[in-house]
Amino acid sequence: VNKNGPLDFAVALRRFFLNDFVTAKKKLGRINKKNAMFVESSYILGLIYLTENNPNRAEKYFKRCVRYAATKKRAGIKTEQYISTFKNRCVQQVARISFAQKNHKKALKVLNYVKKIDYIWPRFLLDKAWSYYWNGDNERALGSVVTFQAPLLQRYMVPEANYLRALIYYEMCYFEKSEKIYKEFNRN
Repeated sequence: VNKNGPLDFAVALRRFFLNDFVTAKKKLGRINKKNAMFVESSYILGLIYLTENNPNRAEKYFKRCVRYAATKKRAGIKTEQYISTFKNRCVQQVARISFAQKNHKKALKVLNYVKKIDYIWPRFLLDKAWSYYWNGDNERALGSVVTFQAPLLQRYMVPEANYLRALIYYEMCYFEKSEKIYKEFNRN
């Protein structure tokens, strides 16, 4: 554990999945900026601190992940799309931390950094919809949820989106629509 080696990231990842966070943090903490797995190590450190219920420390590592992923260029087997996707995962975690701290405006601001041309962008729609909902912006929340009904995005549709859609309709006093979605949900 106390020695550095070329397999630090692999060992740390294994320890992370075995819930040995102490060893994982030691190994990940030794990975420097020049290492090819530095961005990924920042992400895993963020997940560890989230699991340990330390959101401020987790946010620090997720922001570091975003910062360094933005400066990384294609190298070896990592394509620019992979790096961008990883950066966006970190952006999503930063937004989720803000959401958990009931700072919904900040969560929306962070989520808007992800470009709509990114292929994982649809996964951010639900996070945006929840933030809009808690901000009291039911129309935008409904727009984000209804976007899942587009043929191209239907594969991203999750039951949670229908649940949120029913809540929004209820808030907007469309009780019949809300009840219809509820019945469909129970039937399916």
